[in-house]
Amino acid sequence: YKLAIRNTLLLGAGIVLLAIIKISTSLALGDSPSAMDITISFYSVLLFYFFAVLSLPLWMKLLTIGNNFSLSCLILAAVFYATHRFIGTLEIQPSPNPLVQPVILMLTAKYSYLHLSTGVLLGAAVGSWFKYSVENGRDTNSYLTAGTLLIALSIFISQSMGHGAMWMKWPKSIYLWSWPLYLGMTLVIISATYY
Repeated sequence: YKLAIRNTLLLGAGIVLLAIIKISTSLALGDSPSAMDITISFYSVLLFYFFAVLSLPLWMKLLTIGNNFSLSCLILAAVFYATHRFIGTLEIQPSPNPLVQPVILMLTAKYSYLHLSTGVLLGAAVGSWFKYSVENGRDTNSYLTAGTLLIALSIFISQSMGHGAMWMKWPKSIYLWSWPLYLGMTLVIISATYY
């Protein structure tokens, strides 16, 4: 808990510092930031990390209840992703309230807590499986094969969705095919590093 609190405080300080820089830059350019501009200046990927680190002790308690940590991670990742997709169907509109809009962003925007937590949980599942395999002397070559197949799957899905050009675009949103790509690259990198 002490480490989580320390990291949360560090991230909080980073969020505030980044907001100060954004607001100062706006003022230096002669703009007059509104209340909405000020609250939105606190929104960045750091805000996701802030809430992720803050909630980590809670999720770790839940994920370690059963005997299979990796399976628990996959189940929670599926729940998070399904909830994220459901929220997307609600078509929540931006709020004129500067205190409500950051909450809406954390639920619907690129750095959505539920969406990015899906990737974190997938990575945790892979890491746990790989650690278990290494500790028990199991062959890890299958991870390289699985990673390569997942990357191929992500290419196929992106082409099927008409997102082929998105591979060369940066920054980009996180799409359905992003997760097999992320998981596949994680597997390939871990396998190559260990090999």
